[in-house]
Amino acid sequence: MTRKSNPHLLPLGYLGILLCTCAAAETLTPLPLTTTADPEKMALGQRLFHDPQLSDQGKRSCASCHPLDSGGMDGKIRAESADGVSVLRNTPSLFNVGFNYFFNWDGVVTSLEAHTEKVMLNPKIMNAKWPVVIERLSAERDYVDAF
Repeated sequence: MTRKSNPHLLPLGYLGILLCTCAAAETLTPLPLTTTADPEKMALGQRLFHDPQLSDQGKRSCASCHPLDSGGMDGKIRAESADGVSVLRNTPSLFNVGFNYFFNWDGVVTSLEAHTEKVMLNPKIMNAKWPVVIERLSAERDYVDAF
C-alpha cells in the first residue's frame, strides 16, 4: 500500500527515524518486581478511580472506560464520549501505565498526572471542573481524612 492510497500511513523512513529518536531519548528499563507505594494512597486512588463524582454529570468514573477486570480497557474500536458518541481514539489499557514516558499515540502529554487532568477536563470525556470536584470531595469526611 502506498502513501497515496492511504495518507494516514507513515513512510517507512519516517517510522525508522521516529523509532531511533525515541530509542535514543529513552532507554527501556525493566519494571520493578515490587512497589513501595503507600497503601493508604493506593486505597484513595482506587476509590477515586471508581468514583463518578469526578465527572460533570456524576455518572462516569475512570473505571467506566477502564474496567480493571478487562485489562483497564473497554475493548471498543473507539472510545465513547459522555454523550455516547464515538471519539477519535480508543481506550488504552492501563496495564503498567505508571511506567509510561508519554501518553496517547501522539505523545501529547508526558506524565500520568498531565494526562489525567487532560482527560478529566475534556468536555467529551469527564467534563470536570476542579472547583466542583473539590467541593464534592470536600463534603465527604472520609475523603477529607484520606487526603
